Amino acid sequence: MKKICFLFRLCVFFVFTGSIVHGDSADEFFADHLIIDGTANPTFRPGTNLTTFYEDRKGITDFSELTNATGLDVSIMSTSDWRSMERWQQNIDNENFTNIAIIRSVRDLQRVYEGKVSHGVMFYVQKPWPLNGSVRPIEEWFDAGLRVFQITYGEPTHKVSSRDRLGYGTDRGDPVKEDKGLTELGREVIDELNRLGIVVDVSHCNRQTTLDAVAHSKKPVVSSHAGCEALVKHARNKSDEEIRAIAKSGGIFGVSCIGWMLNEKRERASIDDFVEHLEHAIQVAGIDHVAISSDTYRNGWGKDSGHFAGEKLGSEQRWKHLYEALVDKGYRKDDLAKIFGLNWIRVLKAVIPAR
Repeated sequence: MKKICFLFRLCVFFVFTGSIVHGDSADEFFADHLIIDGTANPTFRPGTNLTTFYEDRKGITDFSELTNATGLDVSIMSTSDWRSMERWQQNIDNENFTNIAIIRSVRDLQRVYEGKVSHGVMFYVQKPWPLNGSVRPIEEWFDAGLRVFQITYGEPTHKVSSRDRLGYGTDRGDPVKEDKGLTELGREVIDELNRLGIVVDVSHCNRQTTLDAVAHSKKPVVSSHAGCEALVKHARNKSDEEIRAIAKSGGIFGVSCIGWMLNEKRERASIDDFVEHLEHAIQVAGIDHVAISSDTYRNGWGKDSGHFAGEKLGSEQRWKHLYEALVDKGYRKDDLAKIFGLNWIRVLKAVIPAR
């Protein structure tokens, strides 16, 4: 009788607290949920004796292979120049790329979720293209497919003219002007991004530019790929103040698979460090405001790179390894669904066009 009462109470607990993952494998979970990577690169690392994509003998790339191999459904992908977005569309139109859709709207996301195409790619500019002091080019980029826009990248890697400066930031920890924030053009750009339906990203922005962007934007703001400054003090990582501000905007903070962001002794970085940063962000921002972001090649960074963050995060199965690590820590299925994609979907529904 005591056993029956205990089982009844246990069932009631599960009903009111959400399902806890025990029997589901990573493959089952990934098959049932839309998995979104905030800065995915679907190509292989150069010099690894692999073609850029898996291609058949006719040179056709079937993106169902990418989804099947990685579990990833949507790649938010940085583009080198705005013409590259047109080249992707041409490859799809010419059927050089199959089972893939460019995500321009919420309806396109729905097509991927329903299995009408296997994979979705959303275009993202990480190093803002020349504006020549005007917001006018952004609408043309939007028409070509741009849906995520980072306010600044960071000197010295990406220098911008004073005419095109939107704010201040950092590449890999070079000195940042912490007392300087969003410029007047930066505010005009955010207004235009809000109007068109493009997500504002502050990943590389310094503290003041991040806080200014969040305060100015009328739509949710994201930091798609960074780490937590409270754990690793680095100019590229975000302070708790910034993470809270992003969450208050309705946005998300994506943890990145970059070794030197995750562990001060970068050669020791591992999936455990990733989990620690993720859990700190959850504690600061709440489970509804965190996400995943590889910021690496499909098969990861090489071991000789300071970006390398261990075998598991370097594997194309990285997100399934993360799923297993979080299940071992007792995460519920509904919370895992938020981390792996639902939080991004909420932001995208609030920003990009419905159709």
